[in-house]
Amino acid sequence: MKLQTKKIIAREGLVIIACLICSAISFFIGSAIPYQSPTYRYSVLLGGHKHILTFLDDNPSGFSDEDKKDIIKSLKEKFPTKFSNESNFNPDDLTIKYLGTKYSLKQHIKNAGFNFGIIFLIVAYPIYLFIRFILWAIRTLKQKER
Repeated sequence: MKLQTKKIIAREGLVIIACLICSAISFFIGSAIPYQSPTYRYSVLLGGHKHILTFLDDNPSGFSDEDKKDIIKSLKEKFPTKFSNESNFNPDDLTIKYLGTKYSLKQHIKNAGFNFGIIFLIVAYPIYLFIRFILWAIRTLKQKER
């Protein structure tokens, strides 16, 4: 085997190893961050007052009357000036609208680490080869015929 061929194989091997190491570091960063469950945000309208409530548990099936009574009770305790103690609200008076799921910054970084690791593992080397091919083609086309 020629020395030039050995150099090409060595360079390609080092590029593949570098891609694997970068992907492994990204996966490690993603797995080192502890999981933090998201919060689910709801807009609650009661007695003409609008509040944003966050829950740790998702409630896709909706809120039962017992849940609504608990929410009304907690709103009265949290905002005693807005709701007088003698005002009685029925669960039907409570309007709840789902606003969305909120993830913490840690969870975003964790997800980005995993996603970057997967993308880097799958896409980095083919992109490197594509760029090298373009550069080789440009150099080849610029060379004068001998």
